[in-house]
Amino acid sequence: MRLRFLLFFLFGLFLVLGVVWWIGPKEVFEEVVKVRLEYLLLLFLLQVLAMVLWAFRWSIVLKHSGVSFRSVFPVSLVGYLINNMTPIGVAGGEFARGYLLARLTKLSTAKSAASVIVDLFLDVVPVFFLLLLAISFIAAYHIPSAIIFVLALGCLVLVLIAAFVFALVADAQLSLRMIRYVVSFFSVLPLPYLREHALDAQTRVDKIVVVFQDAMTENMTDSTIMFSGFFVSLLTWVVSVLRMYFAFKAIGVEVPLMVLLVVRIIVMTVSFIPFTPGSIGLWEGLTTFMFSLFYIKPATALAATLLERFFSFWIGSLIGVAAVAYLGVWPILKERL
Repeated sequence: MRLRFLLFFLFGLFLVLGVVWWIGPKEVFEEVVKVRLEYLLLLFLLQVLAMVLWAFRWSIVLKHSGVSFRSVFPVSLVGYLINNMTPIGVAGGEFARGYLLARLTKLSTAKSAASVIVDLFLDVVPVFFLLLLAISFIAAYHIPSAIIFVLALGCLVLVLIAAFVFALVADAQLSLRMIRYVVSFFSVLPLPYLREHALDAQTRVDKIVVVFQDAMTENMTDSTIMFSGFFVSLLTWVVSVLRMYFAFKAIGVEVPLMVLLVVRIIVMTVSFIPFTPGSIGLWEGLTTFMFSLFYIKPATALAATLLERFFSFWIGSLIGVAAVAYLGVWPILKERL
């Protein structure tokens, strides 16, 4: 598993270098050296703020569980790190943070899993409305219809995710089937710590379903959780777009916020396709290409993308590594990865 991760990671880096070479290393370097120190500090602060908001939304979902933000925050950072280590660029660490939170607190695994699913739901719902906004904006720019198709496909995926979450609340049998599937899947994996807990869970699956569905219903029917979580998700998106905006600003280029939103939405949608860890290579190449469709010079687009990814991917991952060290969960993650 770790060898495969390393190979795909190196392949992603090779793609990044390939994009730089294709556009021109000299041109990209000339754009990057324009960056001033104060913009680097601002981008770092925006990255930290985004990670705090991501954790804060999860703590809102957990308000009935008695789990403090202090406990949620480092686990959330570990989840962020694992997102960057898995081939699904934006949603690979959900199982890990749900499992770790249950291991590190008195929260049951069922309640922890329910909180992660609701948190993921709150993460994707605002994206649905942003996708519709992006589609209408792209139509006015006469962008190729294939791009609109990708966005429409993203809308469909998000609708299916939302429908699945609602079905888990409404249908106890569906919850039972899902939990049995997850338990049986983990029970045959060659990972001792997961197999042990999965085999134990098989003996009390009915009780787990009751706890899981009660937690799902409690969270999904709480208007405070839903509205507050939705607002924090939107705020997180604002911070994400601003991080890209100031990456361009750092090299002296003004890009309309709507263009930044559209490109971010498209790249995020495509990054759901399993590719390289954290979609490295795909993210940089596609982002540069999309900005070029809006008449931004490729060298400028790539320089800004590399700068933004330095903070969102590399600095974010380093913060996650610090959280792993703080929690002392490396042995668990080492077995999992």
